[in-house]
Amino acid sequence: MNDKKPFDGYTVIHFLVGYVARRQGASYPLIISTAILYEVMEDKIIETLSLKKIGWNKESKKNSLMDIGAALIGAEIANRTK
Repeated sequence: MNDKKPFDGYTVIHFLVGYVARRQGASYPLIISTAILYEVMEDKIIETLSLKKIGWNKESKKNSLMDIGAALIGAEIANRTK
């Protein structure tokens, strides 16, 4: 998996998680903090579990920011379509 581009397939998953979380009543601060925490921990998990051996690479900062933004956009769309 190569996450050097700002947008990848997992960005869509972040969008969906933000959407579902907001539809289930999660607050914006919770969604933002969870998305940021996940992005910080993701590289640590890849490193700790030696996932590079199976093709997982650390993300670029642009990709991490895009994933966080996608979660927030998903949350906003969910909020507007209630």
